[in-house]
Amino acid sequence: GKSTALIAAARAEQLGGRRIVVTSTGGQAADRLAGELRAAGVSAEGYSTKALEASVEHGLVRLGPDTSVIHEECALAATREQNFLFWACQEGGARLVEVGDPEQNNPVGAGGLMGRLERLATDQDAFVALERIVRAQAESDREMQRALRSGDTAAAVENLERRGRVLVASTRAEAAQAAAELWDRLREEADGALVLTEAGNEQVDELNAQLQAIRFDAGELGADRLEVPGRPYGLRRSDLVVVRAQFEHAGVGVVRNGERGTVGAVEGGRALLDFGAGRRALLDADGIREADVRLAYAQHSNPAQGATTGHAIDLFGALSTRR
Repeated sequence: GKSTALIAAARAEQLGGRRIVVTSTGGQAADRLAGELRAAGVSAEGYSTKALEASVEHGLVRLGPDTSVIHEECALAATREQNFLFWACQEGGARLVEVGDPEQNNPVGAGGLMGRLERLATDQDAFVALERIVRAQAESDREMQRALRSGDTAAAVENLERRGRVLVASTRAEAAQAAAELWDRLREEADGALVLTEAGNEQVDELNAQLQAIRFDAGELGADRLEVPGRPYGLRRSDLVVVRAQFEHAGVGVVRNGERGTVGAVEGGRALLDFGAGRRALLDADGIREADVRLAYAQHSNPAQGATTGHAIDLFGALSTRR
């Protein structure tokens, strides 16, 4: 519900004559929120934290006294990112609004200050907590999420077990197979299904290859295939993909880390990636490697943060945390 609440706050900021800038560790999260604000009538610009830092340094963006910077998913920010935002907003006189949840994600880089920020803000009566869960539609799911967030993991797991939502396997391979079969059953339902895992990149690649094969066998993907360097799969028409390294492409502009799209066509050793709103990029194998394009049927939880899906299939093991 953070985004919904922020729409109201940003409207108030804009009515007060303020300019809205949205930033986040991942450009996709920033663009998503900025897009939601624009759809609600709020003029907002979205930047990854790295892109915002470069823009400020080169004088392309001014964070002045009339600017409100919304730092989305700030629990993901490393200490260095957070330090830049503190410095830039203090230097220019901008207002900084930190939005995130230290119980939801770990920072993706060294350090991370969200827990301390929360305590400081609470001490100064500057902290607002959203307690009503709106993303989960079923009350049983909301009950499970409340228990998990409060630290009562046993109650959360009991809730899931009671509803037949926990599948136990003796090996990781068996668990991955169960997740793939479940994904195949649920993916055609409203808002689809997404597999989340804390496994290593190699296991994620293998799982994506397995899920892609399900779609190929169902006749949903094209016959031509463009090999992806270093991955156990190639790209086919209609594949769902994610970009993991920001790149710039003529006619498309900047494509952010974490941005998802589909493969529109594969021919002549190149793939046409469609990111929606008429934004299409034609890349060869070298371009695919430089943009670090991967299949997006299964993802790590941090890159998928902010995604909305009908069913989240969490493939976890001994190294997984409550987050």
